[in-house]
Amino acid sequence: MTSLKKLTILAGILAITSCKLTYTNLEGGAYIVESAASQIPIEGAYLEIQSTTDEGGSYDILATTTTDENGYFYFDEKSPDCFDCWERVDVYSDSTGQILLGSFEFVSASFDNIFSPDIIHVDTFSLEHTIYAVPRMDSLPTGDYSDLSYAVTSFPLASGVASNYSVSGPIQIGDQFAPIELMMTFQTQHWIQYGYGEIARTTILDAQNNEINGGFFLKTPDHYTAQGDTVYLEYRPRD
Repeated sequence: MTSLKKLTILAGILAITSCKLTYTNLEGGAYIVESAASQIPIEGAYLEIQSTTDEGGSYDILATTTTDENGYFYFDEKSPDCFDCWERVDVYSDSTGQILLGSFEFVSASFDNIFSPDIIHVDTFSLEHTIYAVPRMDSLPTGDYSDLSYAVTSFPLASGVASNYSVSGPIQIGDQFAPIELMMTFQTQHWIQYGYGEIARTTILDAQNNEINGGFFLKTPDHYTAQGDTVYLEYRPRD
């Protein structure tokens, strides 16, 4: 066999098995508590680390672990590293797997690579709960703003809650709008401690109904929440 043929065959094998030859480290730990208010640890919760290589069509269990008496768990695993691979964790009340407490996906360590899930970005998860988010205009460019609309785009809503809102102007700094009931799941707790924090996208109109500004309502990550808490969403204009 010629050297050229050998190289061609080797290149084909590498292309087929590229997802199996490289791995991503899944390392990190966190606590699970009943709520941020009580801080009662959830002992004996059962966690399954799963991986998908077909964009969520199916998952394979990589490893399992349980929380200790302090509600703490830790991962130190390797996962296939390829373009359509990502990982999630299902959290059950115990090893029978009958009661699902929630789920979360690993998030990227780099904004440039959404498939780089090697860090847990929260130090404490609380069980799923609802919060009340109050959008407020803590900043606003100089101008005459007549109306504003916003739509919740990056957060699960409580059952029956609307996702789109309109406010009649004039819009001014210091304005606060009606609270929105949101679900604080494991996934959203994980996401908000690392991500941009966008909850809703906004559009601001002038008196002639022309869009002249807009941006986002954001939640800052430095506030853990408990059932029924009120948090404020800060307005940030688009770049």
